[in-house]
Amino acid sequence: MNNKKIRDIIIIIRESYKNNLYLLSTRLLTDIVKEDLKYYKLYILFAYLMQLEDDEDKLKISIQYFSKAINSNKHYLLAYCYRYKTCKKLLEMYKSKNTEYTKELEQLMKLDIEYLKNVSNNFIIKKHIKNFIKNPLSYYDKEKLILKTSSQIKKYIKYFNKEKVKYDYIDIMENYNFFINRSNDDYEAYNLRGFLKYNLKIYDEALEDFNKSISINSRHAENYYNRAKLLYSLNKYEEALKDFRKAQKIFVRNKFDSPLDIIKCDHYIAWCNYKLSRDEKIFLDIEVDDDINDISEGYYNSGKLKYNKKNYNGALIDFNKVNESCKNYSKTKYYKKICQYKIDGNIDIDLIICILRLANIYKNENDFHVTVDLCNEILEYIDRFNNKNNMFWYFYFKGIYLYQLYDVSFLDYKLKEEALYYLNKAKNKIEKENKYYKKIEKIITDITEYGI
Repeated sequence: MNNKKIRDIIIIIRESYKNNLYLLSTRLLTDIVKEDLKYYKLYILFAYLMQLEDDEDKLKISIQYFSKAINSNKHYLLAYCYRYKTCKKLLEMYKSKNTEYTKELEQLMKLDIEYLKNVSNNFIIKKHIKNFIKNPLSYYDKEKLILKTSSQIKKYIKYFNKEKVKYDYIDIMENYNFFINRSNDDYEAYNLRGFLKYNLKIYDEALEDFNKSISINSRHAENYYNRAKLLYSLNKYEEALKDFRKAQKIFVRNKFDSPLDIIKCDHYIAWCNYKLSRDEKIFLDIEVDDDINDISEGYYNSGKLKYNKKNYNGALIDFNKVNESCKNYSKTKYYKKICQYKIDGNIDIDLIICILRLANIYKNENDFHVTVDLCNEILEYIDRFNNKNNMFWYFYFKGIYLYQLYDVSFLDYKLKEEALYYLNKAKNKIEKENKYYKKIEKIITDITEYGI
């Protein structure tokens, strides 16, 4: 079967899948997967369709092809997620049989859980499942994505960041692998692949790539900057601080670099000092310079640091200076309201709603530490509604709070059960016509439908 014919069949598969013609999709895929193309998304889609029915033989085939997908691309977490679910289905059929195969299934499930636990949480898994169900063969012609030089890769990453729905990070990584295999001494290729792995939370491999990039070229500021961000994510603030300072010095020396690069380092240095509780140094590195057009970002960071230090008056002054040009403007609107409520001492429903909405923004940005911190911040406020007059709000807020925590956790079934308990309690307190009734039902469906 030639490549053109395969591409044509894949287009038909994609359309038939969209129209829920799963039987046709399976028939077309059956011939293609036998070609052994080592294209992981074909294997995953075929395996996914095989496991839709509770048929023992099909479930075995499904596990086989999820494993082939993992061998073809070890970083694609959906293969682990669905292999786990399929093994679980098959184990339930073998409850009464103590065979060698059940031990093999249990071992596979253990491996899958270990991998998923290291690189993801419920929220990330849920997003991947939604994207896969919507468009399982989002990119199938790998040859078109092969980029020839580091500069091409760099240009493409900017384009890719605008088209996140269209392509998958894992697809793009194949370009870096291809390029590095061809040219083993290009520091930019290692740096960019490390950046991609960092975004995928494959921290150990990302660190290897950044280290390799620095060993090839120790005068490149972005190598240190990206490694510093990784170390910061790993809570290694002293090491991150050293790298941010190195990156800062190189950016200063290289006059062709943007002043904004220096300012980004300044802001991260301030955050490292905050994490290290060096209060006297926190605000030394936050600059607000009218000539560089970084005003909003500077005020935003200064305001957020003051907010974290519970200086709500100072934070509000800074947040009020942030304008719509700031990428964090949507968050600033909620920070301003929260600061004002806290200054006035208004601990009411609107304050809790603002904090939960802010937590949701951070969650969608994959900033899960801040999400958890904000959720925990409202717990004491929620308990104030635990009385006869406010039982709906107490149950609703408690349920949403637990749902947010469950969503950014990994397989914490206790949180899941508690969230469902309080949300169902809240739902029983209102009429079906109430706007919150549908919201609660949607969240309950979200909790029960996705995850493993």
